Amino acid sequence: MDLRLLRAFVTLAGCGHYHEAASALCITQPALTKQIKLLENRLGLILFVRGRHGAQLTAEGAELLPAASALTEQSREFMHRAKLLSCQLPARLNTGFGISAFREAAEFVSYLQKTLPDVDVSLDDFPSQVMTEKLLSGELDIAFMRLPLPETAAHRLDAVAFKQETLSLVVPAGTVVQPGQVLSLITRSPLLALHENRGAGLYRQITAFLDANHVTPRDVHYSSDIRTLIALVATGAGVALLPGGAGNPGHPDVTFYPLTTFAQASWKLGMIWRRELPLLWRQQWRGWLTVKDHPFSPGKPGHPV
Repeated sequence: MDLRLLRAFVTLAGCGHYHEAASALCITQPALTKQIKLLENRLGLILFVRGRHGAQLTAEGAELLPAASALTEQSREFMHRAKLLSCQLPARLNTGFGISAFREAAEFVSYLQKTLPDVDVSLDDFPSQVMTEKLLSGELDIAFMRLPLPETAAHRLDAVAFKQETLSLVVPAGTVVQPGQVLSLITRSPLLALHENRGAGLYRQITAFLDANHVTPRDVHYSSDIRTLIALVATGAGVALLPGGAGNPGHPDVTFYPLTTFAQASWKLGMIWRRELPLLWRQQWRGWLTVKDHPFSPGKPGHPV
């Protein structure tokens, strides 16, 4: 049933005159007459008769009026409730981040604490695949992670890219890497890498980088923690391929050399959120992107190679 027609019926019954009812509905009198006729045709009933005292309800019209009034009132209540929900954020927002987006995630939480002081915001570190699972299950509301989204999740999540991340060669502080030396250094030195079950996206990125640049490391040693890898590099145990963002906050014992000129060395980072979040949420991430500081200086940086 077209609620517009029911609203016309209820309004005309209340006003008793086509002119007054049309004015109340902000439509012309001929448009109101057309709506009433359309409703009568759909119902197969005559709802009003016109007389010198205006529009009078028929017996059938009078019998249907209470039900029509209840439906239009329910419609108003529904729209009012929907409006409230669109302007209401949850009492708690659970946020996840990958190590590459540590700085952005922390900035965002700080921004939310200032703009939404009544909302409790949590921040936890997870691998990308775990964050995707938690977003889909409702355990996370927001995540800072690599893009693109898995095809199986794209229909339930929304995302906006905010930064391009680049692999960096991580070496002990004081090690100078000249252009042209990167691939040979990876070949000669033990390569320290994050285990696939801790960071499947980074693992695939490094594999694609090595394949695209025809590099076969001498030895590969895995760890389940990026901070452990950085500590091992600092002791001279090998070199690592890590996201540039892993160097923030700074690590004075190592140097990150961004691999900006190499194939398969870059990817996008984005903010992802559940579509169930109210529309007011969009104002928050748009506001944050407007004020956020884009430059990113990881660790103790070396020049791009």
